Amino acid sequence: MKFNKELLDQTLTLIGRDPDKFATDFYDLALSLSPDLNRVFRNTDLKLQKTELIKGFLIIFSTLEDEDKLEEYLYELGIRHLTYEVLPEHYPVIEHALLHTIRNLHGESWEEPLELEWQRLLFFITDTMLKGSRSCEAA
Repeated sequence: MKFNKELLDQTLTLIGRDPDKFATDFYDLALSLSPDLNRVFRNTDLKLQKTELIKGFLIIFSTLEDEDKLEEYLYELGIRHLTYEVLPEHYPVIEHALLHTIRNLHGESWEEPLELEWQRLLFFITDTMLKGSRSCEAA
């Protein structure tokens, strides 16, 4: 699946201006949408987790044009998230929180093509991570 890197890079530029605020806004929203996520993050250093979120975004953006590498990273990320007790029902909450946070980050510059491209990418991320997670459940 090919993604419009130039379009998506607009978001990376905005995140880069204040990555801590982006990560804080995302986790605040995600945790408020799903009280069960509080259980997942109960023993997590959120400051470290915010750094991991930004690192993950950087890896995703750096591999957007190499679908095999991107897919491999996301598949393994899905496997790792099993050890954090992330359940399949958490993925739509996270996807929604990310899209909402990204939309707010863009403000008035948010337009339909960007929304559609983020929806495509987030679906791909979620789908691939779930494939990784389910590969362990099936074993």
